[in-house]
Amino acid sequence: MLLRYHVLVTLLLAPSLSGATLPNKIEFEAKLDKSFQVAEQALETLPMEKVDLVALQRSLGTDPERLRNWVAQNIRWVPYRGALKGAQGTLLALAGNSLDCALLLARLLQSAGKDNVRIASLPLNQV
Repeated sequence: MLLRYHVLVTLLLAPSLSGATLPNKIEFEAKLDKSFQVAEQALETLPMEKVDLVALQRSLGTDPERLRNWVAQNIRWVPYRGALKGAQGTLLALAGNSLDCALLLARLLQSAGKDNVRIASLPLNQV
């Protein structure tokens, strides 16, 4: 709600770059309210499992093997160093490196009630 009015105030107070007059304030507020209603309706139809870690975990259940398999089968591996996207960004992108995939799996496990989740790192031996 605060963002809605911040956007409104910003647009109403900003100088017109083209020299055109600003729309009637009441008409503008009505159009802005309609735009926010359409956006909110679109969000309600969005499957939350695609954007929310807890909703995804609830849809998959609490079995650690099932959660691991979901990450392995649905998250594409992308090579880069370090944690770039985190758990939420990896879910949204459906892609991440091994660390970001591990962070996603750890968050899913924690959401499933597994309290002793740890991420370990081991160097690979050079051949």
